[in-house]
Amino acid sequence: MNKAPTRASTIDDLFASARTSEPYIHNQGFSTHVLAALPERAGLPFWADALITLLFTLLGCALAFAFFPSEKFAELVPTTIVISPMSLLTLTGLISLACGSAYWASETNRI
Repeated sequence: MNKAPTRASTIDDLFASARTSEPYIHNQGFSTHVLAALPERAGLPFWADALITLLFTLLGCALAFAFFPSEKFAELVPTTIVISPMSLLTLTGLISLACGSAYWASETNRI
């Protein structure tokens, strides 16, 4: 019984054949010369980078605190939790269905 090739093996075969069939283009060090001629990038010192990150973090926290509807969120928090056999059965069924679907998809190469 012949097994169908997987997608990963066909891509690997494609890249391997491209490496052997395509000619190498010699650039006589062009890339090295261009990179050496580019000016060095001026970066920020560590303290400035950390300060900018801290300021924008505090700004984001302040905006979230000002615009977040905390009263409505507090109303959504349940005051009691009821666990019944039917809710456990439903949860177990959903988890079993998800696991079974993932197993089926992995065994049939559908992903």
